[in-house]
Amino acid sequence: MANPRANTANLQAEVSRLDVRTNLLKCIGSVVAAVLLALFSYLLHLVNADHDLLLKLQQAFSDSAVKTVSDLLEKPPVSRQQAEKTLSAAALILSHAKPTGQPPSQAPLRSAEKAITGAQELFPDLPSVWQATSSFISYKSEALLGPSPEAARARSKPCKFDLGFNGLTFSNCNISLEDLAQRFRGIIVNGAPAPFTFNECFVRYQGGPLPPTQLNFKHCILDFRTEGVPTPEGMLAMKQLTTAGLDAQVKM
Repeated sequence: MANPRANTANLQAEVSRLDVRTNLLKCIGSVVAAVLLALFSYLLHLVNADHDLLLKLQQAFSDSAVKTVSDLLEKPPVSRQQAEKTLSAAALILSHAKPTGQPPSQAPLRSAEKAITGAQELFPDLPSVWQATSSFISYKSEALLGPSPEAARARSKPCKFDLGFNGLTFSNCNISLEDLAQRFRGIIVNGAPAPFTFNECFVRYQGGPLPPTQLNFKHCILDFRTEGVPTPEGMLAMKQLTTAGLDAQVKM
């Protein structure tokens, strides 16, 4: 007589394999769609096609990439292995989703936020969670800024910073948060650690230590590239930035 427990375990394993295959097919479909849309957009550009139509196609691809990520992560994974695969796929898709300069559609953006936030709570020790999170933060920060953001030109401008009653303020800077954490330590303003404010900056972060203070980002491009699990303060900051708007405030 067959063992019911063994049958149940086999059935669960088969369901898990089917879920993994389904998610992989979704990922492959998204990549194929991205290639086709990119090629079509390029051909339209070559023949000097209608500019509005080109923008709509680019926006459709950008929204599709974000929606694919939310679809991939919508159903809670049944195993860490499945979570690792779907989150790695999500990170790959988002890293290749280029903002169009037009305001992003809010529905897929909010859905992706919810899915990534859920993954952060379920598997905080998986590197792929933070890879997907960093790719999403980077994509969203640039998408929300719209066309020709000043922060994009910060990479070629002299950095300016000032220490005042409101703390340290950086303007037009191409700056690393880990570097700031090492260079600016123990700065006190009004009896508390000085807040750091970034105006139209290109801000880089790779998962290392952060300044132990409030961080304010105003019209910044956030270039986050986290390969492993970030520091505890890095996790806290990335969780807040996942759902933050254009002017983000991170409280440590």
